[in-house]
Amino acid sequence: MWFLLIFISAAFSALTMVAMKLGVQNVDPVLASAVSTIVVFLISWAVVLASGLYVQLAQIDGRTFTFLILAGLATGGVGLANYGALKLGEVDTYVAVVRCSMVLSVVLSFLLLGDPFTMASGVGTVFILVGTVLMIDRRSRSSRSRLSAKWAVLMVVAIALSSAATLLGKVGINEVNPLVGTAMFSVPVVLLSNGLALATGKWKGAKAMTRRELAFVLLAGAASAGTEIAFYAGLKLQFTSIVMPVDKLLSGFITVVLAYFVFGEKVTKRSAIALALIGAGSVAIIM
Repeated sequence: MWFLLIFISAAFSALTMVAMKLGVQNVDPVLASAVSTIVVFLISWAVVLASGLYVQLAQIDGRTFTFLILAGLATGGVGLANYGALKLGEVDTYVAVVRCSMVLSVVLSFLLLGDPFTMASGVGTVFILVGTVLMIDRRSRSSRSRLSAKWAVLMVVAIALSSAATLLGKVGINEVNPLVGTAMFSVPVVLLSNGLALATGKWKGAKAMTRRELAFVLLAGAASAGTEIAFYAGLKLQFTSIVMPVDKLLSGFITVVLAYFVFGEKVTKRSAIALALIGAGSVAIIM
């Protein structure tokens, strides 16, 4: 059951990335993030209210509440960084680099959550790191736009916060229904994103958004809601060190395929080797 949930999460994640790329071409990433998080918030709470799970909110203790809120804040930060990075770089490179969040999550799950560690796990981690380095090597990107320092900073922030959100969410989600947990941490996400958009005056740019741009940003938000609900439901049923590689492997493969057909982003020989190493590393960790 957990694998089916993670497969659904990965499919929605891939759709989110493609929709974000299509929607933020001429839209400020802060504004795009603010709009999409409203969609996530509305969908998450609509599901909780419709299913009657809202009665469980009164049963949540302080520790669980704290972890879920912290996970939400980290998730909000990831969303902002993701929008900015996708606006500045290509989807396939983003997919490869974001694997670092999985590596960091896996390592921290061994150290902090007590997940089982094997020699295959160590080898898999090395493979993923090597694959990531090959993917972002600038010498293989002569026909592509150069990766800026701003893009690199955004990716580092996204990786760190993504790992933090996963670990915090794992601890918090263990004590509540995944649907309730997802709805709870959607609150700080929407507050953080929209607070930043209002404080920086980015919301004023909403009037300039075309219907097409708005449609893709809303689609990204809806897909993101599906990703979070399915991911945390699967995470509750399985070790973090297993869920993360499966999720990233599946979402990465689907995203690269979609990027090829939608954006015409071709995978070079070097990139193919890099992706193969990342895939092999993911499988090694899973086993």
